[in-house]
This record gives sequence, C-alpha cells and structure tokens, in this order.
Amino acid sequence: GIILFNYGGFDSNIKLQNIANDVATTVKAAQISGSSGKFDARMAGAIPAYRPTYGVYFKKESNTSLPDSFTYFVDLPNGGVINDFILDLTPEEIKTISFLNGFSIDTICYNIKTDPNNTSCGTEATATFTRPDLFAHLPDGIGGTYGDIDITIKAPNGMMKTLVIYASGAMSIE
Repeated sequence: GIILFNYGGFDSNIKLQNIANDVATTVKAAQISGSSGKFDARMAGAIPAYRPTYGVYFKKESNTSLPDSFTYFVDLPNGGVINDFILDLTPEEIKTISFLNGFSIDTICYNIKTDPNNTSCGTEATATFTRPDLFAHLPDGIGGTYGDIDITIKAPNGMMKTLVIYASGAMSIE
C-alpha cells in the first residue's frame, strides 16, 4: 500500500495552532497578572491603592509591508488601553510579538458570539484585566465595551484559527 502525507499542510497547521496557543497564553498571563495585582517595577512611587492593569493589544496593520502584532502590556495610568507614550513617558510594553513568515491577523471582529446583531470589525482590539476581577475589559474606543473580541489568525496556506476573548474572561480557540 501507499500512504500519501501532506507534510506542508500538516506543518502549517501545527505552526498555526502553536501561534494561536501562544496568543491565548499571553492573554492568560495578562489575566493572571492583572487579577492577582502583580507589582511591576514601573509602578514604583504609585499610590498604595494602585490597582495594576495588564492587557494585550492586537494590531492588524493596514500597511502590508509591516507585520501584524500583539503587545502584552502593563497599563500604568489604568486608562484601559496601551498608551504608546501619550499619557506619560514610561513605556507600558512588556513584550510585542509580530506575526512573521506569512502568518497574519486576518480579522479582528467584535460581538460575533455575544451580540450577533451588533457586530463589527476593525484593525485593533484591547483586552485588559484589573485586580481583583478575572473579567476582561474589552473597550470599544468610544466609552463602551464589547461582549467578545474575535482575532482570526491566518497561515500562509489559508488555514485559520480564531481566538475568542469573552468579557467574562473565558477564551476559546476555534
């Protein structure tokens, strides 16, 4: 008998699953750090009642020559978003990971699972976590919040995985 095996497709699927797991693990790290009140050295001098917020910021680049990325950050002024040095001069970035080798963010959509009649898509999303809650704060940029954000990651061969982050703090990879 002959066995045919599509190694390229299998390899791409494994890499895609690993990338999706890495993204989910980073979101989980933000959730654990935020909900446990992890101290960050950049908080030195903050008032004692300071509640550290940690988050993950997703960016789908409109310029296709730049890689899409996600950033794990500590939200120093607790504004609910990464500030990119706008509010102060202290960098909030803990680490930024870019999608390389043909992997990319295909879509970033909102409320797909929790409010199907009120969905939209965009080029960025943020999920933050603050002590003592395990809930995710998913800001919509205009003062409200989303029920879920769905980040679809695409492999070079077209295969896709979607990470869903719910406001309840739950996550799934589909």
